[in-house]
Amino acid sequence: LLYIALYDQETAPGVHRKVQGFVEGAIEIGYSSESFIISPDGVKSYLAYLYKLLFAQQSIVVVRYLNRLGIFYLIAGLVLKYRGKKLYIDVPTPIVNLFHEIRLREQKRLVDWLDLVLICLQASLPFLSATKIIQYASEGRYFYFGARSRIIKIGNGINVNSIPARKKSPLWPANELN
Repeated sequence: LLYIALYDQETAPGVHRKVQGFVEGAIEIGYSSESFIISPDGVKSYLAYLYKLLFAQQSIVVVRYLNRLGIFYLIAGLVLKYRGKKLYIDVPTPIVNLFHEIRLREQKRLVDWLDLVLICLQASLPFLSATKIIQYASEGRYFYFGARSRIIKIGNGINVNSIPARKKSPLWPANELN
């Protein structure tokens, strides 16, 4: 299993822990697994992401969804299927929520407007050739049309064994929550 993601490990430590937890969980259940993390660096980082996705040698490729590459997932899924491989798309935020988050921003930049247009035009196309779509919350109907049966809802990939037990429980400051 190969997990491909594009993010900055220093500014997104929570994302990094989640990706590493996913990979460690796959290893624990017997999959030979690794992650390939690409730091954001303009167009070349997107090209590196796509290259790694299209030419992966592993039988299962998991990608962290990027809205701006949406239509490329459709193509990559077809290429991987032709090569006998599986594409899993990990969608960290339901697309319907992403749309509303961007739409509700008070100060929208040109790139925000571009993202909104891409979200609307792509709809469920990025997911149509995926083997599975991993989500953590319910998706809007417009974004799962034709792919509903491949959506799996799971928890957020936290390996509880990686969290040390407390030596003693803290006391609540009061008997009631205010």
